[in-house]
Amino acid sequence: MASVQLSELRDRILFQADLEHESNNGPWVTTSRLNAYINWSRRRLDAYLARYDLQQDESSVDISPDGSTNYDLTAEGASDYLAALGVYYLATNGNELWIPRHGGRDRPSNTGTNQYARSYRIYGKKLEFNPVLSTGTYRLHYVPEPATLSDDTDTVDYPWGWEEWIVLQVSMKLRQKDETADDQLKRDFLELKAEIANESVLRDTYEVQSIADVEDFRDNRGVAGRAYRPVFPWPDYY
Repeated sequence: MASVQLSELRDRILFQADLEHESNNGPWVTTSRLNAYINWSRRRLDAYLARYDLQQDESSVDISPDGSTNYDLTAEGASDYLAALGVYYLATNGNELWIPRHGGRDRPSNTGTNQYARSYRIYGKKLEFNPVLSTGTYRLHYVPEPATLSDDTDTVDYPWGWEEWIVLQVSMKLRQKDETADDQLKRDFLELKAEIANESVLRDTYEVQSIADVEDFRDNRGVAGRAYRPVFPWPDYY
């Protein structure tokens, strides 16, 4: 994994977009605009990597329900939240017990406020539990927003040259703006997306992709991340 500076990203983008020569640059291709596009694309890349459990950074925050219908993640200490990796109940013995998501159609029950959460949902930067709770502690693991790149020497660090996502996506934006869209750039970008998705399967080739006996699997993380799903309510021996 090699570090790539912001100035190098801009140079690569201008080259891909065929705008590396000053005579080809319109007045709209400014350094500040390029930097804004780069930071926008980088957030999209980090969110895409999280979808396949390939995130390059993780954070967590503990939330203690107080009977509220939802919890603002910024107020709870996760102002840099980008994408959720999972929510877990913190058992008295320190284990983290996985909780499934529910959809927007499922409305939290107002009964049983002293029970465990059966599920959770995050919309925007708000977290809700079902049912509404006033006890226990829950841990949200999430991917944080990447730091904004602003200085020319600021760097990105992605494995296998995945910063090319930023180069290709921003190049496509510039070509669209210049009304000279390039189908090859789009094909290269889609190929890279597929390569990243395939890596989530291939990265641990020495591990099986399923669990033969989940009855004896008690750490709630599962093979390649989160395969085990506990039964609710959890037994006391967790």
